[in-house]
Amino acid sequence: METLRKISISLLTSAVFSLLNFKLAQAQMPTFALVIDPPSHIRSYPNGPVLCTVENSVNINLFELSKGWYKTDQCQGHIGYIHSSQVLIVKVGLIIDPPSNIRKYPNGPTLCTIADREQIDVYDLKDGWYKVPSIVCNRPGYIHKSQILIK
Repeated sequence: METLRKISISLLTSAVFSLLNFKLAQAQMPTFALVIDPPSHIRSYPNGPVLCTVENSVNINLFELSKGWYKTDQCQGHIGYIHSSQVLIVKVGLIIDPPSNIRKYPNGPTLCTIADREQIDVYDLKDGWYKVPSIVCNRPGYIHKSQILIK
């Protein structure tokens, strides 16, 4: 009888851990996005009342997209919704061939130079050029895709 009890407990424990591992595998890691048109409202549900407002162009966490609305935890940890037209998905890139110039526009004059291998946020690849947020050169700029490795 004791052996049967131990086997039952072992099977139950195994089932619980399997379920927990499955749930953890399903947990979604956030995607990072840049708010591009502040002030941007985060709502308690799509088209619902405003939960908080993002006043500046900052990176925020996004979790899932449904019918044009992303879930976000930007409002002091509370889950809200921001419309997809208000954000650009941010990618993390590693400068692979320093020094690398951040340009005012594609093939334009240099805004600043990144001297070392470092990580920067980029978004919106178009015609071989990534947009770079203003945090890098104190204004938005562009970097050629050949200068950066996207993670």
